Amino acid sequence: MSKKIKYHEAPEEIDFSHLVEVDSKELSLPSPKEIALSIRLKPQKVTITLDARSVDFFKQKAVQYGVKYQTMIREVLLKYSQQHM
Repeated sequence: MSKKIKYHEAPEEIDFSHLVEVDSKELSLPSPKEIALSIRLKPQKVTITLDARSVDFFKQKAVQYGVKYQTMIREVLLKYSQQHM
């Protein structure tokens, strides 16, 4: 993309108080390595705001396993959604 997208109507603050922290072992979520090895591409572009710590985690793991961090995030979301369908 050559131009930056500006979001004028995005909320300045987002209320995360309704979110509940979950234990990945309880949900049977795969490890970062399992995510990296199981990547399937069927992408749809979206804009999402993520916590910087989460993005840093995926960037580090992506380098470790030789994949793209955005692809790893996409796979985590896919596996989570499949588990709760």
